[in-house]
Amino acid sequence: MARVALTVNSVASVAGVDLTGNETQGTADDMEFLNTGNEFISVRNADATAARDITVVANGTGRFGEDYSDEVVSVTATETVIIGPFPRAAFNTSESKVELDLDDGNEADLYVAAFKFSPAS
Repeated sequence: MARVALTVNSVASVAGVDLTGNETQGTADDMEFLNTGNEFISVRNADATAARDITVVANGTGRFGEDYSDEVVSVTATETVIIGPFPRAAFNTSESKVELDLDDGNEADLYVAAFKFSPAS
């Protein structure tokens, strides 16, 4: 199944970036974004009563051959969380993407946006 590709928005100004205006609603196809190691995601749970999980899929092997573990983040009802940055060695696929698996059957409750810090000049 193809994943929904998130656009990574640059945060490069003290003027800020609109979190909700850049969100993508979850689908059963799950999500992915290009990762350089400076990215983070905002995840909003729109459900009024139940927590929802988002899983950051581990795709790497450590220096000593150990497999990295997936990171599962529980987002409580109506909460928005910021997750990241994502170490490339642990989370990047061979295409330099981070894969996100959304709470099965409850994907539409999650709204996700990807951002990247860009240094101010």
